[in-house]
Amino acid sequence: MVNIGVAAEGVTDQQLIERLLTALCDTSEKPNVNYLQPPTPQKPGNWDQLLQYIRSERFRGAFATNDFVVIQIDTDVCEQFTPPIRRTDANGQIPTETLIEQVRQHLIARIESTAPGYYEQRKSQILFAIAVHSIECWLLPLYCDRDNQKKRQDNCLSLLNQKLTPLGFSVDENSKGKGYTRLLKDDKIRKLKRNTVLEISPHNPGFLDFVAQVEAQINTPAPGEPDAAKEP
Repeated sequence: MVNIGVAAEGVTDQQLIERLLTALCDTSEKPNVNYLQPPTPQKPGNWDQLLQYIRSERFRGAFATNDFVVIQIDTDVCEQFTPPIRRTDANGQIPTETLIEQVRQHLIARIESTAPGYYEQRKSQILFAIAVHSIECWLLPLYCDRDNQKKRQDNCLSLLNQKLTPLGFSVDENSKGKGYTRLLKDDKIRKLKRNTVLEISPHNPGFLDFVAQVEAQINTPAPGEPDAAKEP
């Protein structure tokens, strides 16, 4: 069984990443997902705590019991980084691929700031889930029919809630736990399969980037290992 640790902005982000990993790593033996940051639901996190965590000995120690570690962050907070990463420039919106790479390099620099060379040592075990501009954007293709809505990158939770309200619930932006408990039980997510994740991920560049990493680093066996049994 593969062990995957998840360091994220918050518990609900961890829960969604776990569901996506379970769908993507569709083998006879599901991955064992461990929550690293926040360590428990009783200790809600945020993006600043995440950045502190990946500089810590706790982060480096996580590889003793995890084969891979996922680092999740939304790009809607990147302008609050030190130094800030701008989402727009003089010509307007920065290309999303450029933004994702800038955030990735910022995270790598944080890891390296207290342990020079550590990222290079562990890079084959580290995956980045960088959501443009929030992880709720990744869910829109499951609930929206119009292509422009599936590809939305701003105010995604508001649009998602419009689609969830007829189902009898919504997700409170300031207290997501209760809404996510119901959301994760919805059949569209609870029964999510690998082929569906592969189908919807191209609608968000960060989602597509994350799926590509899972496919390359987790689902592709090392030389000499048997192929993973994947759903077509």
